[in-house]
Amino acid sequence: MATPATTGTPKELRINTPMPFEGDRSKLRTFLQDCEIYLLINHKIYDQDDKKITFILSYLTGGDASMWKNQWIQSKRAGATLNLGTYAAFYTDLTDAFREEEQVQNALHKIHNL
Repeated sequence: MATPATTGTPKELRINTPMPFEGDRSKLRTFLQDCEIYLLINHKIYDQDDKKITFILSYLTGGDASMWKNQWIQSKRAGATLNLGTYAAFYTDLTDAFREEEQVQNALHKIHNL
């Protein structure tokens, strides 16, 4: 039995999109999991590192996350050229910037001061 040929460009499956991330370190893991699920189900559309990075950047909307995004994009600019690099490097940069360890240490310090 022959498989029907697909024509045209793939359509994006509109499952729940990630909630915007504003920099709350305790929410980063959930945010990234939601992004990865969305990118996975739409892998035919988000088939290049630039597309994946841009998708996630579009949800960094406020607070520390927005400031980090602006600085990160600026660091990727060389004159008029913007090179976002690899998805793996971006993922590492983002997770390093919003590590939850500091938040736990700050909470323990506040408890100790009480």
